Amino acid sequence: PAKATIIDLLPVCSHVHFTCHGIPNTDSPSNSGIVLQHATEPNESDRLTIEDISETDESVFLTVCSSANVATEEFIEEGIHLASEFQMQGFYSVVATLWLVNDDMFKEVVSRFYEVLAKRYGGDGVNMAHKGCYASVLQSVVAEIRRESPESVLQWAPFVHFGV
Repeated sequence: PAKATIIDLLPVCSHVHFTCHGIPNTDSPSNSGIVLQHATEPNESDRLTIEDISETDESVFLTVCSSANVATEEFIEEGIHLASEFQMQGFYSVVATLWLVNDDMFKEVVSRFYEVLAKRYGGDGVNMAHKGCYASVLQSVVAEIRRESPESVLQWAPFVHFGV
């Protein structure tokens, strides 16, 4: 979808899931953002920046590599990254990654995440889930994958939750 479409739909959503590339802006973190689907070039594309998003009250799942990684040493002690920027805009629950993750692991974590969410909260899970449940759901999914593949720590360990 185009940036304008996303901005129009955000106020009526209770949950948002972005699967795309992130672009950190080390000079101005609020200009960090995500590359949208119809982007033509990563550096000159239609992007949704943090600055584009008005305050909201919803959850977001960022299937965006390194979305919880501080992009520059200048901000290392401040914890400024794409996930924290989403939080500052009002997203009360943000699932992100600390480093690059292969696509297969993203798919595995995301599909299991939504399966557990649906089992716990009925239906598609998204509309029934309460604030604060995402951390628990993510923890159970990552713990299950860890038990199955303890040697693949670099693939399951980067998934983190910020918020309530």
